[in-house]
Amino acid sequence: MTKRLVIFALAVMTFAAAPQALKAADAGGLCPLGNATKHGTYMSRGEGTIVGVGPATAVGWLAYDGKGSVVNGFTVSVNGVISTGVTVTGTYTVNRDCTGSETASDGTHYDFVVAPDGSRFNWIETDTGTVIDGTAIRISHENSNGEASTDLSTYAPAVTTFATAAHGQKAADADAPCPLGNATLRGTSMSRGEGTVVGVGPLAAVGWLAYDGKGNVVNGFTVSVNGVISRGTISGPYTVNSDCTGSTNLSGGHYDFVVTPDGSKVNWIGTDPGGVFSGTEIRLGNSSELKE
Repeated sequence: MTKRLVIFALAVMTFAAAPQALKAADAGGLCPLGNATKHGTYMSRGEGTIVGVGPATAVGWLAYDGKGSVVNGFTVSVNGVISTGVTVTGTYTVNRDCTGSETASDGTHYDFVVAPDGSRFNWIETDTGTVIDGTAIRISHENSNGEASTDLSTYAPAVTTFATAAHGQKAADADAPCPLGNATLRGTSMSRGEGTVVGVGPLAAVGWLAYDGKGNVVNGFTVSVNGVISRGTISGPYTVNSDCTGSTNLSGGHYDFVVTPDGSKVNWIGTDPGGVFSGTEIRLGNSSELKE
């Protein structure tokens, strides 16, 4: 009987303590740092539809200061109309439950959910008439001195348009996140993309890319355009800028991209008029030998 009473007493104590523990956890939340959860530079890709206009996709970077301010540079295709080198600013709020919202200077609005360590977040545009969402992954959370920082002027990538407009300066290449330039991309990657050829139909492609680290790439692929299947191999030059943005010309097809500093992942977007096409690449190996 005594043993049973002891067990019962312990159970009551546990039950009584549980609400207090839950309350304490809730007070801290999954993201107790608030706006500081999102800091550093992220690469982002999104896609969807603008109702009454057509399909849309965008690839770019975002730099968060950890204090509620953000700068966003991107390339976007809306129903095949391409805009490159777009830069907007904005404000954001991270709640303790890791949800949040963002307002950009171009009048667009977003909701998001961010990982507690701020390493990535999923976002959705919340403006009426849009059906667009995407994902962003942090590629740097240090300044040019390798130190954690909440000052946007020191965040990589040191994008020229932002640095010049906001700070009147440009970081040296050695201080940028991709100081190796073209050598950032080397070896073989697998790629996947989807979208639309305006006036034709949906598009999807899967393939591989072999980068030599010197500005040359070969791309083998299988593609479906409105249900018509084809296979091929194309090649061309590529350029990686010190801020981890870049461009590629594959046998007349043009693309902008953002690459991680270690070259392991790429978000890309087609920049030829009439196309709404974007995708990702993941590196498989570091060999610099091009496939024939």
